[in-house]
Amino acid sequence: TGQKNINGEDVGYLATISGLIRQNWNIPDTVPKNLEAIVSVRILYNGQIIIEGFEKNSGNALFDSSVIKAIRNSSPLPPPKNEFRVGLRFRP
Repeated sequence: TGQKNINGEDVGYLATISGLIRQNWNIPDTVPKNLEAIVSVRILYNGQIIIEGFEKNSGNALFDSSVIKAIRNSSPLPPPKNEFRVGLRFRP
């Protein structure tokens, strides 16, 4: 079997959903390249994404809103084996 993370999901699944969210992310051209935001999300058994909030916001409102929009535009994701929470990290 593949590597598992804390939530019991395959690392490959996390890479897949990260890629899907990144495809939906339009990074504003004007933001500094050293920003980072971490958003806590819950992924339901049906692939729906529940945004629980920022674990860490970037301090740049434009960047942070682009991150939230990317997550919203990516729901639903392919269904996971189990419902789980994860912190998604975003950097330009």
